[in-house]
Formats: sequence, structure tokens, C-alpha cells
Amino acid sequence: MKQFLAILWGGNAGLAREEVKALLETYGSKGQLMEISPRLVLGEASSIAADAVLRRAACVRHAGLVVGRVDGEIFADLSGYDLDGFKVLDLTGSSLQSRIGDWVRTRWGGRVDLDSPATVLVVLRTQQGILLVAESFVEKRFWHRKMGRPYVRIGALHPQLAICMVNLARAKENFWFFDPFSGSSAITVEAALVGALSISSDLDYEACKGGMLNAAASDVEICSVNADAFHQFLRDGSVASLATDPPFGRLSSTHRLPRDKLFSDVVKMMGRLLMPNAGFSVLIPQGIDLASLPWKENGLKVLAVIPMRAHRSFTRYVIRGEKATCASDASLKEENGEGP
Repeated sequence: MKQFLAILWGGNAGLAREEVKALLETYGSKGQLMEISPRLVLGEASSIAADAVLRRAACVRHAGLVVGRVDGEIFADLSGYDLDGFKVLDLTGSSLQSRIGDWVRTRWGGRVDLDSPATVLVVLRTQQGILLVAESFVEKRFWHRKMGRPYVRIGALHPQLAICMVNLARAKENFWFFDPFSGSSAITVEAALVGALSISSDLDYEACKGGMLNAAASDVEICSVNADAFHQFLRDGSVASLATDPPFGRLSSTHRLPRDKLFSDVVKMMGRLLMPNAGFSVLIPQGIDLASLPWKENGLKVLAVIPMRAHRSFTRYVIRGEKATCASDASLKEENGEGP
């Protein structure tokens, strides 16, 4: 385990912190995250977990391992990083950028590249002193991903929020992921992009076809099924992670089902489909009594409720949680490699 640091995106710090926590949990670094400031978190993580946050987190500006510190002298180990093109981002206000840049060039033979760096060295001041954090540069290109969709549906999630939902649900490479209200498959495509085995369903046949087009445009494969979310085709306890944005009557129809009833049924469905210890995330609009939903009765534990203002008069809530761990036949499906 190594020291890990993340600088959070400014839009919704609560959502960003939960996303980092969920990704660390996904890769085995649970419970080792400490908040330094509203936009800065420090903890311990494996190299695999830190890399996952760097590659996948939608709400993180910078993330990486602490490789050294500046305490009069510069003490850092940059072995293993591509320094043929690097840049220094100095957040201390102490004009350390040139000094550290010169040190990397002379000590490590690095070459500055401000436009397309392979490695970014972030310098920041904390209670532990001035730390040097190294991260491999990753361009997430959310806008390009949105513009690259051949099928666009009103109300479809922006790729940034879609991948955040996938991360909150703890989707993982080669494990089954499911979105039962997929629409144009914005969430399912993002899950496939991180390597999950992605299945989606929707009552709208045209949306299912459009979702397949969006997957093809992103060069990933998904299974899109035209089905009623409440009459599912999957085996109970077969899903390793689930993220979804159910309809609630503003931009998408609930088909005359009362909203309270709809979201109660969503919770029951998640409890039935998820395997033990599986993660989930679901968007719920204001006006739904979250405490009255049957989480516990269906073996679900809510880990976080994050408000997300859609506009001035309307708020939605991102619910992050997990299925309780229990000894059952469902827990053997993951071990035996069984799919839905």
C-alpha cells in the first residue's frame, strides 16, 4: 500500500468523494481515505486502486501516488514513470514549478511537454508538508464521447455522470453489470468501456436499437434486451453491479405506475438480482421518501445519499449502496464463473 492523493472536481465534492471511495473499495482499499480539505483527499491505496481512480473517476481532476516531498531538498522516486514528456502543476503558490522541472530534467533525464504530457507531477501543500504526486496523464474526453453518440434520446445522462454511476456501483472488469432502465444505454456503454460484461434492458424497442448503435460507435459490445424491468430475464443473485436511472415522469414515462410504487419495486428488483456484496447506484428524484423504501427488507445497505441539483427548483439524489453479504447459492455464481 502507498500514499494516494486525489484532487476533486469542483461541481459536487460530495459526489466526487463517494466516487473515489467506491473505486478504492472496488480494488481492495476500503476505509482508508482521509479528507484534507473539501477538494483534497489523502489515503492509502494499492497501485492498482490508485490507477483505477486515475483512469476511471469522472469527478476527479488529478489522482496519483505520492512519490516524494519537497523539504528544502527534493526527495522523490520517479522510477516507473514516463518522463520523456512531463509537466509540473504547482498548486502551492511558491513558484516551485521551474525548480522541480529542472530537477526532473537533470536527475531523471526528463523532457518537458506542456501540451501532451505522459506524466503530470502535482505539487501541493498539506499538513504533512509539500508533497509531490505523480500521475500518468489520462484524457477522458467526455464531450467527445457525448458528441460521438449516433443515437441521442432526451434525458440521456451525460457521459461524465454515466461513468460516475458505473463507478459508484463498483463495476469491475469481467464481472456482470446491469442497467434495467437503459434508454440509449449511456450507463451500459460506460460500464463496457471499463471492461464490465454489460447488459441493458428497456421497454422501448427503438431505444434498445439505439443503445446498440451507441455501443458500436464506442467500439464496445453490450447485450441490449427489449424487456420490462419488472419482468426480468436474469437469474436471481446473478448481477455483480447495477446502476440505473429509472423513469420518473418528467422526460420519460412511468407508464401510469405511481412514482412511490415504481421506486419501491426498483429496490425489490435490485435486492433480487444482485449477488452478495454487489454494489449499486440509482438516481431518485425529490419527492420520494427515501427512508420508506424497502432497502433493508431486500438485503440492501445504503452507503451514501448524495444530493445533485438538476436546476434551481429540482434536486435528484444519487444513492450508493451494496447488497448484504450472506451465505447462499447466489454467492457461488461468481466463484463458478456463472453469468446471468
